[in-house]
Amino acid sequence: MQVQINKLKTPNRTIRNFCFECVCKSSWDDVEECGGIELDGIMCAFHKYRMGKGRVPVKTFRKFCLHCMGYNRELVRDCTTKDCLIYPYRMGKNESYSSLSAQNFTKNKTTLLDQKINL
Repeated sequence: MQVQINKLKTPNRTIRNFCFECVCKSSWDDVEECGGIELDGIMCAFHKYRMGKGRVPVKTFRKFCLHCMGYNRELVRDCTTKDCLIYPYRMGKNESYSSLSAQNFTKNKTTLLDQKINL
C-alpha cells in the first residue's frame, strides 16, 4: 500500500496516527501514557505532540526520519518506504501546504489579471 499525500492530513493528525500505530493500535490511553523513549534510548521526536496539542514544526518529521536512517541525509531523500505515514514530510516540508500555496498564488494572479482587464 502506497501512502498518498493527503491534503486533509495535518502534521498533528499524522503524528497522532503514527503514535497510535507505534503502540500497536491498542488504545489512545496507551498513546497518552507513552514514555517517549525509543529502544535505542533516544527521546522520540513526536512525544510532545502525540496528543495533538501544539503546532508541529514540519522539521520535526525531518529529525525523526534522520534518526530512522542513521542520520544519513541521502538515505532520507532516497527513502523507498512510501507506506510510512511520515514519508510525505521526510524532507521537512509540508507538500500539501506547498501545493496549496502554489494553487492560491495562481488563483490570485488570475484574479488580479481579470481585475486589471476590467479597469
